[in-house]
Amino acid sequence: VQSVAPSEQVDLGQIADPQSAPPLLLALEDEHWSVRCSAAAALGRIGSVKALPPLLLRLEDQDETVRRAALAALGELRDARATRPLLQSLADPGLQSTAFEALRRLGPEALPDMERAYAGASREARKPLVDLAGRLDDPASGRLLLHALADELRHLPPAGREDRIDAFRDQVLREHALAGAAQQLARRLVSD
Repeated sequence: VQSVAPSEQVDLGQIADPQSAPPLLLALEDEHWSVRCSAAAALGRIGSVKALPPLLLRLEDQDETVRRAALAALGELRDARATRPLLQSLADPGLQSTAFEALRRLGPEALPDMERAYAGASREARKPLVDLAGRLDDPASGRLLLHALADELRHLPPAGREDRIDAFRDQVLREHALAGAAQQLARRLVSD
């Protein structure tokens, strides 16, 4: 693949024009990692659905910086078809935080694959999934969180279970009360 000057890719990416997608897709194959990174970032900003398959291929790039740029771009695309590869990237410590953020950006669309991944994951691998489900701030994430609580309770002695259930109940009640107070405040502000 012929190399393209990195400055040319940055210019195309800064425009964020969907018509710049074809040359950026070609730039994903460039010999220079910086060009591939710029192209991935620009494709994420553009949001072209055509970028999904080539960005997924960049998750196998020899350069970790390019893989991170591809992960971030996949998060910006917000296409649920990227969920499984993003979940697999959580296993790589160098990519975990970027994959986590990309999955967060996908939002509730990622939950079905997250639930499937949770079911087959080791206890250690489940932690980022539970953390992510908690941060989605979506009622649909409750099922995964309840599975996590049940798994945690199975590993506690009976006395510890009661304490944990009480703590969980208290937390839910506090959050519910806080949400109710916020709704009341919002109603007052709107009516004033």
